[in-house]
Amino acid sequence: MQRIADHIAENWNGRGYEGHELEIVGVDLNESRIENAKNLCKSSHEKIRLKFAAGDAFVGLDYTDQYFNYVLSCGVLEILNDRNALKMLNEMARLAKTGLYIEDLADRYPAGYPRENLPELLAERGFKTMEHVWHFTEPFTLEGSADPMGIWPILRDQVLFAVRT
Repeated sequence: MQRIADHIAENWNGRGYEGHELEIVGVDLNESRIENAKNLCKSSHEKIRLKFAAGDAFVGLDYTDQYFNYVLSCGVLEILNDRNALKMLNEMARLAKTGLYIEDLADRYPAGYPRENLPELLAERGFKTMEHVWHFTEPFTLEGSADPMGIWPILRDQVLFAVRT
């Protein structure tokens, strides 16, 4: 959330825009992560508010349909089996008024569930994928591996941006 808030604030400031009231909500199943986020994330712009809530997307979050303009998920679907991933996608689609942003694993690794069919899964939920790009995960850099012991594999991630049709 911190990166999102900072990115928006920098964009507004760079354009000389005063901004508008904006609330960014972070939801996690784990209460301790919520507490950490509350302590570590701070808005750098007076009009950007950060809110944190504990919730379980598998049983449904306590927000009305299309409550959020955009819903973002990074690195969550890749750790979920197919049944739970579909529950998560259903909840994300229910909550998103305008669009979805998903960053997720694209390569198989132990205990991971890559899904190259994410555009199709989103289409089934009423979203059209506008961008779908592939990139290497950390620790890959242009200079080489940031993992000198070679423990972490270099995998592909996928990033999708989809809009409600």
